[in-house]
Amino acid sequence: MKNLHGARRGFTNSRKYLRFISVISFAGLLLAGAFIVTNSTGAKSERQSIEAQTVQKEITGMWTAETNGDKVTMHVSRQKDGFSNSTIRFTLAELQGLTMETLAAAKTNVNFKGVREAGTFLFEGYFKAGKGTGFWTLVPNQNFISAMKNRGFDNLSEKDLFFAALSDLNTKLIEDLKSAGYDRLSFDEVLEAAIFKIDSRFISEIQALGFGRQPLETAIEIRMFKLTPDFVNSWRAAGFSDISLKELIELKMHHVTPEYLNEIKAEGFPKISPHKAAELKIHRVDRDFIRRVKARGFNDVTLEQLVELRIHNVIK
Repeated sequence: MKNLHGARRGFTNSRKYLRFISVISFAGLLLAGAFIVTNSTGAKSERQSIEAQTVQKEITGMWTAETNGDKVTMHVSRQKDGFSNSTIRFTLAELQGLTMETLAAAKTNVNFKGVREAGTFLFEGYFKAGKGTGFWTLVPNQNFISAMKNRGFDNLSEKDLFFAALSDLNTKLIEDLKSAGYDRLSFDEVLEAAIFKIDSRFISEIQALGFGRQPLETAIEIRMFKLTPDFVNSWRAAGFSDISLKELIELKMHHVTPEYLNEIKAEGFPKISPHKAAELKIHRVDRDFIRRVKARGFNDVTLEQLVELRIHNVIK
């Protein structure tokens, strides 16, 4: 059988890959094409008023939106250093100048805004039966830029400010993380904390599970893979009292449950590590597969051999 180091190396790197995919998913990849709408004198006036309070250059692009009750999901695109698409979600109450009646109208020109600490999104265009399209402008908040500079985040780029506003990054979160011991973070790290809603309360919840202070990267993975107290306790009850966070994240990422592990054990494999259980699940080695292997005369097969047999499709 051919060497499987490449396949297993890919398995080991899958956590980093999935985390990368999650951040990219936040950035969207949801839009394509362009939209034509008319400009608005009201939007210009609003923009000029805000511009008087800031020296930072405005950032512009296009948007489409769909609504679900009082939730408005906006897909925003910007043509800057290549075409990029992102998603930003508001409640209707967060959008000044937009009403439920406007959203439900046959076709209505709109001018509304969404205020974030990093800057104000100005939207202009139209809505028709709950869906809209138009142009957006982000006017960065000079007070936010100054406050970030005072905290060691100098020379924020347009891209930095755009994603800060998109994720609703604010200085309160930075101070909150600092109070929890995370006081030497890069801008990208605090941005990820905002994206995944990592704050001191969530850090305390992790510690309540019996784990000490974790690197921010681990806290993000716990949030991303929805590592709940019930999941943690189910593995401890299954006999893994000393199971690590790294192992738990790996198990959750691959949807491995104690029930699955017990099924494998019942087929003659009493000692299985959490890592091995995740590897078996990734290669679809389950109770039925093991029984088919044994029915073909492989009664003394090892777990490693089961994985090899599945990879090479020796037994279907």
